Amino acid sequence: MSKLIIIDDSNCKEELNSFLDSNAECIKLLISEDEYNINIDTLIEKLQASFSDQQILFFGTSNNVIKVTINQVKYLQLNNSQVELFLVNGDSHILPQDIEYYKTKLEKHNIIQINSKTLINCRIVDKFLIPEEQIFLTKGDSFMVDNKHIQNILTKLNNIEI
Repeated sequence: MSKLIIIDDSNCKEELNSFLDSNAECIKLLISEDEYNINIDTLIEKLQASFSDQQILFFGTSNNVIKVTINQVKYLQLNNSQVELFLVNGDSHILPQDIEYYKTKLEKHNIIQINSKTLINCRIVDKFLIPEEQIFLTKGDSFMVDNKHIQNILTKLNNIEI
């Protein structure tokens, strides 16, 4: 299990340096004082790069950053001008960016657009009824698919690596 910890080392610099030195092989990401002024998107990209082999994603929400595995993501949906992330465990989170931002960022993780308001995780598709333009996810969620997205969905489903 990985944890993200942000420490102000002003009162424990020596102890922290000693700990880091003796546990260097366990450190996934270390941001020094020189890098403090990075924006949240850059931080999330650095975190995702550090955990890419584990298929872990970081999402900035309105008040924190959450870490999830790709298999925990169910879908993202535009609701009342806000993008909401829905997880397999039933949790949901409001995200700050627009749907186009997530479409671009998540396609490489097989989370793709199926209509103007919804991105789904192809890894949890149960079935796709092409003539009816309806896709079903595990746990019973179903969505209508815009015709223009059908070919991309089929391509992703046929090439998915789990």
